Amino acid sequence: MKDWETLAERLRRAGVAFIIEPYIRFKGEVGEQATMFFLDPAGNALEFKAFADIGQLFASSSPNKDEVSLPSCSAETSLPLNLALSRKINALLDRFR
Repeated sequence: MKDWETLAERLRRAGVAFIIEPYIRFKGEVGEQATMFFLDPAGNALEFKAFADIGQLFASSSPNKDEVSLPSCSAETSLPLNLALSRKINALLDRFR
């Protein structure tokens, strides 16, 4: 979650107005995640998340584990997406400099 923390701090320094301030959701629970929401220059709401354990991406604390069936995700499968997203984030941040 270090990259997420760095992004949150960078956005704060740039003066971005958050819809939901950066914070840790479900701290110490299944699916612990960092999240923040803000608007891009076109007014679209953006959410950025990071997980303490990417293996818990679709985790549930529901007593009925068969309630939802979603594919698992690993850091390896999301790497190209992360790189593309990182480039888009940097381009967005450049507008705030």
